[in-house]
Amino acid sequence: MIISYAQNFEDVMLWRALKHVEAGFYIDVGANDPSVDSVTRLFYEQGWHGINIEPLNSHVAALQRDRPRDINLCTAVGASVGEVDIWECDVRGWATADREVVDQHIRQGHQGRYVRTPMTTLSAICLEHAADEIHFLKVDVEGFEAAVLQGMDFRRFRPWIVVVEATRPHSTEEVHQAWEPWLLQCDYALAYADGLNRFYLAGEHVELGPHFKYPPNFFDEFVKAPDIESSIWAQTIMARANEADERAGHANARTGSAELRALNAEERATHSQARLGKAEDRVTRAEERATRAEERATYAEARSTYAEARASAAEQALSLAQARLEQAHAKVMGQEEALAQARAQALRQEETLAQAHAWAQKQEETLAQAHAKALRQDEALAQAHAWALKQEDALTQGQQRAGQIDAQLAASRADAAHLSAALAQSELRVNSLMGSTSWRVTAPLRALTSRLRGSVPAEPGPAALPVTAPMSVPEPPRIDTESPRVRAIHDQLNAAVQAQQRSRR
Repeated sequence: MIISYAQNFEDVMLWRALKHVEAGFYIDVGANDPSVDSVTRLFYEQGWHGINIEPLNSHVAALQRDRPRDINLCTAVGASVGEVDIWECDVRGWATADREVVDQHIRQGHQGRYVRTPMTTLSAICLEHAADEIHFLKVDVEGFEAAVLQGMDFRRFRPWIVVVEATRPHSTEEVHQAWEPWLLQCDYALAYADGLNRFYLAGEHVELGPHFKYPPNFFDEFVKAPDIESSIWAQTIMARANEADERAGHANARTGSAELRALNAEERATHSQARLGKAEDRVTRAEERATRAEERATYAEARSTYAEARASAAEQALSLAQARLEQAHAKVMGQEEALAQARAQALRQEETLAQAHAWAQKQEETLAQAHAKALRQDEALAQAHAWALKQEDALTQGQQRAGQIDAQLAASRADAAHLSAALAQSELRVNSLMGSTSWRVTAPLRALTSRLRGSVPAEPGPAALPVTAPMSVPEPPRIDTESPRVRAIHDQLNAAVQAQQRSRR
């Protein structure tokens, strides 16, 4: 039979999985009291030892007094080494470094004070004090669990089981989402949840998983510490009854000695002893009845106090839940308005995007047209370039031809100059001849000769003079300007000049 001291039977679940370990080692972050609601007291009584961590001196003093085998540290634990302000509440066990939890307690009417406390990390504590094997780690720090776990190197130090309080203080609101991913990344898996805590198993100790299949029950063979305290009170009453028996024995001894003095006195002593025994029996029974009545009254008062505390906490939780519900509703309304605005903005952006898409399509069409036009222009430019090359070739050939024509023209001009000079000389000679006396004197002779030849009709003129004998006179050469050759030379010169003028343009 084991005695459970924990608030929610956490020690029963841990003992079920670890009872085969002898002289094991634990770490309790937020140990609070050495016995009341303690998760480690059961293991300490079974020969275990470990590290108890508390930031308040008053709690550490009690731990040092009742747990001499343990390492009791007065410090806060967080994600880094330094100092932190701990709010010491007027209710034992509610001390915290979480500002939201402090505000919650103040709203509920509780009072407290801040205490500047040194802070270290779990890794530093394990490095200095931990055993080779850490069988379980328990963390209950009133809302500061995430910071505590961040300061633990779970790759180096591997507790078999990690137990963490997983709800907001004094409520059923789960908060494990803030720190559970860190444990899962460090190869820990969820094994059990009891509504207040979550139990995680290291990957190398999955064989302990079946021990967390069911909640605490009859087969765990345990009793609660308050029940044992009632039993201790009953034992005290039994001791008082034993003392009464001893007193009766002493009375019997005194009665025996009185027998030596007087028989009558013996009889009276015997009767007195009997009456004393009966009286003591009645006193004992009365004391037992009174004790049972006191126990029932005490139990009833405790239950009443506990019920009142639970009712008060429930009312406070209800008020807080209603306030948070109103805040959540307002937040949802705000988010719905923001969503509506975002949708409207999205529609406007879609319209703008559609317009931009249409404009882009038009720009693409314009660009395609411009590209086609550019291609056509490139083709035209290529054709023009080819034509220009042909023209350059033709111009080169024309220039060559013009050069040839210029040469021919120069030659023709030279010939024409010679011909013109000869023609002028011939015309001068002809004119001189025709104006001469001999030409006039021989006119009848030429006429006669022509008639004789039948080539030309007779010219009218004066009476023919008698001619004694015919004279042979040579006819001078004539240059006919209308002759085909002369006209051909002139046409060739004009064509050459025009061709040269066209090439120069």
